Amino acid sequence: MNCQRCLRGEAVYRAHTDAMDIKICPVCAEEAQRLKIAIEVLENSERVGDGAPRSSQLLNSFIE
Repeated sequence: MNCQRCLRGEAVYRAHTDAMDIKICPVCAEEAQRLKIAIEVLENSERVGDGAPRSSQLLNSFIE
């Protein structure tokens, strides 16, 4: 599944607010974290086991 924001990367995260709910790639997930948008790892993502950072890892890198 392609990223619903950039349309290029493989979607492995879900970004959601009151006004949106989209599936996004790791690059867009980093931008969402910078904008303080809630993200979570998609349950059925194939790449999660292949080293894609989990939302907690992104959050920790954002805080540091």
